Amino acid sequence: MFPKPVAELKPNTYAFESSPMVKPTGFREYDARWLFEKEINLMGVEALGLGLGTLLRQMGVKPEIVTGHDFRSYSSSIKHALVLGLMAAGVKVHDIGLALSPMAYFAQFDLDVPAVAMVTASHNDNGWTGVKMGAQRPVTFGPDEMTRLKEIVLAGKYEYRDGGSYRFVENFRDRYLADLAARPKIKRKLKVVAACGNGTAGAFAPRLLEALGCDVVPLDAELDYTFPRYNPNPEDMKMLHAMADKVREVGADVGLGFDAVCLEHRIGCEQPGRFHIDHEGRTRMKRRHVARQHDTDLVGENLFAVIVDDTAAIASPSKPSPTSAPTSRTLSAMACSIFMSSGLGL
Repeated sequence: MFPKPVAELKPNTYAFESSPMVKPTGFREYDARWLFEKEINLMGVEALGLGLGTLLRQMGVKPEIVTGHDFRSYSSSIKHALVLGLMAAGVKVHDIGLALSPMAYFAQFDLDVPAVAMVTASHNDNGWTGVKMGAQRPVTFGPDEMTRLKEIVLAGKYEYRDGGSYRFVENFRDRYLADLAARPKIKRKLKVVAACGNGTAGAFAPRLLEALGCDVVPLDAELDYTFPRYNPNPEDMKMLHAMADKVREVGADVGLGFDAVCLEHRIGCEQPGRFHIDHEGRTRMKRRHVARQHDTDLVGENLFAVIVDDTAAIASPSKPSPTSAPTSRTLSAMACSIFMSSGLGL
């Protein structure tokens, strides 16, 4: 039988390699988040997988799940430890590999799989890890499910089942991007700075923006899990300043900043020419503007920032009249509509 987790273990010891460590405070209202090797170890992640598989059975959900991971040096290892626990609980796992969070939610529908477990540290610094989970698409776990999961894992009340299996879904990124690119293209070609902070979005955002008809200027789009310039967090002032500098340098219409896996927050207007994300009101803006304009439901929500250069936006080659020239506010609304409806959650 798999051991019951403990809250604290010293790394580089026999106990750390032989017992699951899971700090109870890592279970939050809507997801789970820990400092890897300080608050959870790989055996602790296995325990989480066992607990999640157990909870799916108790909820009456078909024991089948999509999983993916963000771009950090340790995320793949964490995902595979989670998979071991899920399989021990008799769950069939569909692994989509390196992914964005909305891509994992999309996979639930595209692969017709009821549950999801996305390994991601979101916009947090290196060292953090976590899992976003759901079993009733399109919603993810809330306080009730997270409380039940916490109780199962910490008490070691796992239910072992036969029938667990693993399947890697090859080239799922291409399927996801093809679905997004099949949507209406941009009517007026925009010059867009795509700032990815060397995070996961670098493998997705520039390619999608080009497919949607944008003239893309990549900024820190090369994958590098050391995040050499700044943490991929568009609320970080270093990233915002880098975006603004690049927009001015290349005369772009708009700059888009992505977090490590494109997670959720809202757009707010800070001052003329700049839009950024903060934590309140995202549902109001997204539902009212995007859903109304595109007659569609939102699949994912992500953390990003938008910076617009007023001068570049107005001084187009065609020299439109002042009454017809796009403003920073309208251009930002255009960008939000395009990318939030795209599935990158922008």
